[in-house]
Amino acid sequence: MRAAETNFGSELFVIRRRKGATQADIAVRAGLGRGYYSQLENSKKGPPSPRLLKRIVEALELEEDEARRLLTVAVADRCMVACQSTGASTPVAPLVKSLVQCASNLTHEKAARIAAILQEE
Repeated sequence: MRAAETNFGSELFVIRRRKGATQADIAVRAGLGRGYYSQLENSKKGPPSPRLLKRIVEALELEEDEARRLLTVAVADRCMVACQSTGASTPVAPLVKSLVQCASNLTHEKAARIAAILQEE
């Protein structure tokens, strides 16, 4: 799955299924309503607040790398929504989301090339 196609809900679903837990299991462990948790997984709600996200990560008993990935996807989704709410052109929001998701893998050279493109008129 490409970065732009991944969203918080689908990532949460995949992780939960891999852990062998039900939505109700995770909701109870995180102190959330099952309906709210279901809405998160089904992308009916955007990523939760950092406080709730931390509770979900703890309920899922995620390793550091899994937690970092889920957080990255959550931040990327929030950035995309922010871009869309500002009226940014259609291709900008997915581009920002992709950039956030792959930021930890960017080399200084690639970052410099992106910066140069952004400075073009």
